[in-house]
Amino acid sequence: MYGALSLVHTIPQQQQQQQPTNQPTNQPTKNPQPPLISNLAMIFTVTVVSVNGVKDGDVIGKGDIYVRLSTDKKTWQDTTVKSGAGTEALYDERFQFDVTPEPQSKLYVEVYDKDAGKDDLLGSNHVDLGPIGSDDTVALKLHKHVVHRHEGIVNLKLGFQ
Repeated sequence: MYGALSLVHTIPQQQQQQQPTNQPTNQPTKNPQPPLISNLAMIFTVTVVSVNGVKDGDVIGKGDIYVRLSTDKKTWQDTTVKSGAGTEALYDERFQFDVTPEPQSKLYVEVYDKDAGKDDLLGSNHVDLGPIGSDDTVALKLHKHVVHRHEGIVNLKLGFQ
């Protein structure tokens, strides 16, 4: 780190004007920049408060709904399954992710109906993490992949620590 600082020195105004711009020089072309805070991973906390207004995916009985969360679409964390919940459920479950806050960072949210075979996707959406502060509340509208229409809401509390 200190070695990089020794390369930086001021070029007198006269020398700056005399140097041609298309020829190589021993002088650094720009000052080294310190690492930005956004390049550091931070703890991102998500509390799934509730789900309501989702379509009941079961023909017989009530849907057994759960929420899946991811910040990279590779590693997912799931809430508990609310058996017999139907179209709404209360969770108040907290999850933590290591996230590098960047403008393109996202939280992916999917809501499923648990079935004996393959679980039914009831809806999904994402939250852009760029504008998220330390304690935000979001009512995230879910959308169906096929129809692209509103299919319920997931209520979340979000924040960087």
